[in-house]
Amino acid sequence: MKSCILLGGGKSVTTGIELDLWDKIKNIETWSINYGFMTMPYLPTREVWCDRCFFTENQHKLEEIASKGVQCHTKCNSLYNNIPEIQQWSWTREQYFGRIDKPIFTGSMGLSGIFALSLAVAQRYAPIYLLGYDYGTSGMKDTQTHYYQGKLITTSHGVNNPSIYHTDTGVKNSVNDFEVYKEYSSNIFNISPTSNIKSFQKLDYQSFFSLLTNS
Repeated sequence: MKSCILLGGGKSVTTGIELDLWDKIKNIETWSINYGFMTMPYLPTREVWCDRCFFTENQHKLEEIASKGVQCHTKCNSLYNNIPEIQQWSWTREQYFGRIDKPIFTGSMGLSGIFALSLAVAQRYAPIYLLGYDYGTSGMKDTQTHYYQGKLITTSHGVNNPSIYHTDTGVKNSVNDFEVYKEYSSNIFNISPTSNIKSFQKLDYQSFFSLLTNS
């Protein structure tokens, strides 16, 4: 099995960047989720998204990185049928443990982060390191949702919008979608100590970097 990093957009990635994240992970297969590739100093191995609007707003940039060898993966949609560089996957919102011969699980909210994790599990990557998988902030009053917020990307409807993951009473129950991977959880590490996702072992960035060095 081969390891990979899934680069989500949560604000916890800021801590990693301050600790020289890009240099420390440059030799590890990294999957950029949505806008992550725009923040990296080099190309990711894969670019993963679900939202059609994300594609239409960034089509030229996505075509450019695809021409440079980045693998592009997304949910099946007729929008991509004439674009051979994009690999499409059948998908479902019904919970089940990831299998490559089944539709890829996107979670009940159809999120790119769960789609990417489901694909990595189905393809039996291990260990899988989750970066920026915060699943929201500490609450509705904390609007600093993404590490690139106010810098490079401003068009995402999830940026500055804690209500994507929260209600007035707490984190949405959809966070439990990650529980489907409990039997694989020993191979999944969430590099976000304050993440609202409770399904996987959490590590801070220093522990993550030490783990990479030792492995």
